[in-house]
Amino acid sequence: MTTKSLSYKQIIIPMSSNNIKTFMLSSNNHVVNINQALKNIKSDVIIDFIYSNYRELVLVSNKVMAQLNICVISHYIKNANMNSEDIQDGHLP
Repeated sequence: MTTKSLSYKQIIIPMSSNNIKTFMLSSNNHVVNINQALKNIKSDVIIDFIYSNYRELVLVSNKVMAQLNICVISHYIKNANMNSEDIQDGHLP
């Protein structure tokens, strides 16, 4: 997929590489759980997939994110049984 401009359908969440490895081992379960959390707040945003860079997770969605959606996703990731001290809040690219 190619785009001509920045895609605001992504959330970037900086964290340590150890946490990224732990999170990506069960990323398919995390996608389901994040989508359920978004559904619980009656959002029509759906996370399509998650991929990782060296020091960050990138979550790709079907629509442009509102701040409430970003807060819900950041809260979920910080509480996903990892070392949450080095996980920063999510932001748009």
